[in-house]
Parts: sequence; C-alpha cells; structure tokens
Amino acid sequence: MKRTPTAVLLALVCASCAGAVTIGNTRVEGTRWIHVDAGLVVPIPAGWSVRTINGRQVLVRAAVNGFRDNVTVLILAHDGSAIDTQVGKTRRALAQLAGVTLDHLALTTHSGRRVLALELHGRLPNQQHEVHVRSLTYVRGTKLIVVSATVLQSRWKAMQAAVAALLDGVMIHGVFCSA
Repeated sequence: MKRTPTAVLLALVCASCAGAVTIGNTRVEGTRWIHVDAGLVVPIPAGWSVRTINGRQVLVRAAVNGFRDNVTVLILAHDGSAIDTQVGKTRRALAQLAGVTLDHLALTTHSGRRVLALELHGRLPNQQHEVHVRSLTYVRGTKLIVVSATVLQSRWKAMQAAVAALLDGVMIHGVFCSA
C-alpha cells in the first residue's frame, strides 16, 4: 500500500489546500536549506540531510524502524486571506481525523511574521507509524507555506528539544524572493 507523506496529509488538513501543492525553488548552502519561493531558510542540524523522496525534497535523519524523522516545506495555493482565518478551519479539519490528537493550535509570531503553530500526535490516515508533528504555517501573498517536523511518537521525548530548536531556527523573510 502506498502511504501518503505526512506533510501532504497536513496540507490536506489546511482549509485552503484546494489548490496545487508545489515544492518551489530550493538549494542547500552549508547548513541552510533555502526555499526561494517561500522566502524561507531552514537550518540543517548535524546528522540530517536534504534528500529527494517520492519526488519531494525533505530534510531527514537516518531511518529507524523504517521511518525517517523529517522536516518538509510545502507551498500551497491560498486565497490570500489572513493567517487568522486558518485557526478554525484547521481545528475543524483535524477533528475529522480519527486517531489524531491536537495538542496545540495557536497564532504566534515567528521571524516577525504572524504564523499558525500546530502540534499534534497520533496515527495519521494511511500511515503505518504513530507520529508527533509540529508545524508553522504562514501566508505569503497567494501562497500558504507549511513547515512541518515529523518524528516517531516513540522518539518524541528524546527529540522534542531538537525539533523545537530546529523550528526556532527557521527564518522567514523576503530576501530570497524569486522574480
């Protein structure tokens, strides 16, 4: 059975995900994974690498028990409404997923930009493993950008601080805008 990547499942949860999911223009510079179209830089921690998996670039650690802890960035079509409108829509969509517990969903500020911070755990549809996910979502023009970190639930306690540091190190800005 082909499994749907966790990032795509999260994207489906976003209310404005009716549009196409795109990957965008990316590159690696030293310990930075740069997403030009998203105006985003993700730090690459020691022991992690950017790989192409199922046609998508993903920041991953070595596989354990058939699962790679990972960070994904998705660029989704969006109606251009403020990020504030995503809170209720996301909460309602997640309520439809059996086996998933929403731990945190709130608007906050990251890199000077208003973002939707999400944390959940459980077994997402069509997934073999129980996972723990943290994500940041923000609006960039007519795009919704989702940065998500996914780890096995069984490793969450050991990885919690590392995931927090990784997401705290994400820089959102407009320097890398493509023409």
